[in-house]
This record gives sequence, C-alpha cells and structure tokens, in this order.
Amino acid sequence: GNTQKTGHAWWYDASREDPNNPSHFEGFIPLSKMRDFFDWSAEESIKLIATFEINGQTYEVPVNDYKALGRNDWIENGIPDNEEQGAAKILSVVTSDYGVHQPKKVFLSNVAELVDGPDNVGVESFGELKWGRRLFASISVPDNMVNSVSGLEFRPILTIVTSFDRTLATQYVRTFGIPVCDNTVNYELARAGEKEGKFILRHSKNSEGRLIEAKKVLGLLNEQTDEMDQQLTNLFNVEVSESHFTKWLNEMVPIPEIKKTIVTIKSIQGEDTEVEKVSTRAQTVALKKQDKLIEMWDHDPRVAPFKGTRLGILQLWNTFQQHHAGVKATKSLGAGDDEQSKADARVRARIEKNMDSMLSGASTKEDMTALSVISRIQTDDKELVAAVPAGAPTS
Repeated sequence: GNTQKTGHAWWYDASREDPNNPSHFEGFIPLSKMRDFFDWSAEESIKLIATFEINGQTYEVPVNDYKALGRNDWIENGIPDNEEQGAAKILSVVTSDYGVHQPKKVFLSNVAELVDGPDNVGVESFGELKWGRRLFASISVPDNMVNSVSGLEFRPILTIVTSFDRTLATQYVRTFGIPVCDNTVNYELARAGEKEGKFILRHSKNSEGRLIEAKKVLGLLNEQTDEMDQQLTNLFNVEVSESHFTKWLNEMVPIPEIKKTIVTIKSIQGEDTEVEKVSTRAQTVALKKQDKLIEMWDHDPRVAPFKGTRLGILQLWNTFQQHHAGVKATKSLGAGDDEQSKADARVRARIEKNMDSMLSGASTKEDMTALSVISRIQTDDKELVAAVPAGAPTS
C-alpha cells in the first residue's frame, strides 16, 4: 500500500500481477481487503489422538494435555488449489493452556478503530508466513518524513504480529520504514529500553481479553517521529573513518584460516598414504561477502550517500542482510529442476526470511550488533590514543 509515497516492494513484478486481485495499491490498502484476508479463525481441537503401530497392531491413545490448532476455512472448504506445497490444515499442536489470539481481534478490532479514526493513518501491508502460522500487518502515516541532516527519508510504522506455532507472542511494535532500501527498522534503535514502544501479549490462558490494552501503543504512532529523526541525526553526525570501517568489516565478517586436514588415500600401488588436504571454501565465501559489502559501501545508492558515518554502517548491514544474505530455494516454496522455478523460490524464500527476521527480532539484533561493534572500535581507539604519553613516537 501507499506506493505513491513508498514505491513498490523490491519483489514486485508487474507481469505477474492479477488486475482483479492486485498486490500493490497507490494509496493505503482498503480496510475491506484486510477484513477479507483475516476472515478465518484458528480452531482448537476438542480431541487429539496419537496413533501407534507396534508389531503390526494399531493403537490409538488420547493426548489429554495438548490440542491441535487448525484453519477453519481450510478444514471446512479444503486447501485452495493455488497454495504451494507445504500448506496444511493443521497450524500446530500446542499445550492445552495455550491462549489463541484470533486474527480478527488482533488485526481488525483494534486497528480498524485507529484507521477509521481522526488520525491520518492507514494499512500499508499485511500478509502471512508459513501458510497462516504467522501473521503480520503494518499501518503508517501517509507521507515520508525527511531527516534534514542526512537527507534520508523515513516513516513511522506500527507492525502487528501474531502466531499459531508458538514462535511469536502477539505484538504491536513501533518501527520505521526506509523507502530507499525497502527496509523496516525496529524502533528500539531509536530508544533502546523504551517501554512504551511495544505491546507484547504472551499466548497464555485467557490472555486474549487483554488485547484491548494494545490501543495505548496504537495511539503513539504520530508521536515517535521526533525521536526517530533525532536518532538518524545522531548516527549521521558520527564519522566512520576508512580504517575503522576496515576493522568493523573484519570483525563482522572474519576471514577464517585455510582449513588443512590429513586424509588417507590409496596409492597406485594400493598402499595407504597420508596426504594434506587444503580447503579454501570458507575463506572464499567470507572474502566474497567482504567484497560485496565494500562495493555497497562505495557505490550502492541505498548506502553510499551515508558512507563514512554510523548511519552508513546501519544502512550497509541492514540492506545487506535484507537483500544479499544467502537464502535457499526449497521444494516447499515451489522450487523445481528448472532455473526459473529455483529463482522464483529464492525470491519467496527471501521474502519469508526478511519478514520472519523482522517479526522475530533477529534483524534488530543484527542492526544493534553492527552499531555496537563500530561504537566499541571507535571507543577503543580513543582510549588507545589517550593512553599515549606526550613525546612518545607517533607509531
């Protein structure tokens, strides 16, 4: 949604769009689309049976302390023909006291009130991962903000997530989007330890009744712009020299030693002979990764304008992780034997990986690690300089 201001998602392919069911909208996504998308419920099984086969005899045993969660639409109507391999009616098996937070309450009851209210915000994205086992949506303000010091455009976003496979608590988290690289950055970077920037509700028994409390976070969307703007200014104002960048690069992507092992082979005469085997694969992978990061630091339009600053470090690592870190094409994502299906599967894998990392907090940890490493390197160098006595050799 809001592509007039944010641009299309990096995976957008106009040739594959269905005009009757588009994936992108010039304005905010109509709320009716989100209502239709989340118009299903996670049903709890009333009985769970484990089946065993022992010595040719079949035994059925009730599982009393667990329940299965299943999508009601697929249970009632069957799995749609256009779903990829891996889709299943059962979302997960959980303990009997696991609290289910229904999509309509998580994504519609609270959000609809905010979107339909006086604040000028709307639905920017929504979707599912792992065939409904994890769900997400985001709402944002319509216009990008511009950090006047760096020139970087950004916009406040509220990201909403829940899961039915025990991987994620239900969360309403304040984030901000960076259109130039189509990335989402967690608000924690702007105010580490800030307690009002998120609402987390564990899937405990009777927890669904507390979802209404999330509204206190929803109402803060327009208030977070100043903090984000100041943080971007702070990051841009700290210079990063080439020597510090090199140290940072070598710490983030260390080059391993060439691996040497002793293996036994048969000689022409049939005798066992020990020889040294050298493997450079790990070193080659690390060097290629470093080369890519250096290329992006110098030339990538998503990174190079901020080169030589801590903001550039954030942009570099975040963009690399989002768009260049390795992903695997799997059959569950539609990969076949031909190159086109493998390429398509890799795109799907990257979409899932990026969103999964953002929802789970893995991308936030990566961002914070990148910034903490450059901060420590620069701090250590300052301490080193301060420790040199007057008149000592400059080397």
